[in-house]
Amino acid sequence: MLVCLRWPAFLGLVVSFLTIGALTRCFFFIPRPALNVFLCWISLCWARLLLKILALKTEIRWHCRKPAKDENFLIAFNHLSYLDAVIIASIMPTRFVTSVEVKETPFLGWLAKGAGALYVERRDRANIKNEVQDISDALHRGENVSFAPEATSTNGEQLLPFKRSIFVAAIQSGKKVLPICINYRKINGEPVTRSNRDALFWYADMSFFPHFNELLSLSFVLATIEILEAIPAGKDHRQLAARTFDSINACYEPVTSE
Repeated sequence: MLVCLRWPAFLGLVVSFLTIGALTRCFFFIPRPALNVFLCWISLCWARLLLKILALKTEIRWHCRKPAKDENFLIAFNHLSYLDAVIIASIMPTRFVTSVEVKETPFLGWLAKGAGALYVERRDRANIKNEVQDISDALHRGENVSFAPEATSTNGEQLLPFKRSIFVAAIQSGKKVLPICINYRKINGEPVTRSNRDALFWYADMSFFPHFNELLSLSFVLATIEILEAIPAGKDHRQLAARTFDSINACYEPVTSE
């Protein structure tokens, strides 16, 4: 019953999101920086509505002062599901770094484009300097940019080592890294364990639509979001990646029990 009610609501939300983005691009002359800001705010509103449709409650815990209006960050978060991006987008306006594979994927690619995503080619690192420069330019313009330094979603049993190249963008732009730790706590009132995690976590070779259809059948999901102390960029992207990993790992609670 929940699935039957939620699919129309979700599809209506997607159509409105994509339509607003398309109309804005086609019929209004808006400079690219201003367009990116607009798309980020549209994404924030869209994400908050989607969380309501999914009955996904977030408990946000600030371990630092809330950012000033003129502050922006390179935001790094642990990666368990496509829901991670929805959660981050619901907290603050941001652009996301995603792979070219996602850009080329029907539906998910449309949503990524509509949200003003930045892309990296993980299959071929020949263009990495230009990709990092694009991220650095966005940070210079005052935009938040969010990425998952594990570079792939996981089954929740541990954090994967962080890829370091995108941290160069923080150093080039002089912006701090804001670590965010996501822990999924409850599914339908039960703790998240190895036996039920696949209803939320999306990893390995899982197909999107069957997984999302099962997600729509859940009556309640709880996640805690730890927004940690921002880390100055410094001069060494390896050290910056290591400090960010340690910060998130200290708050992350691996899924270990059955």
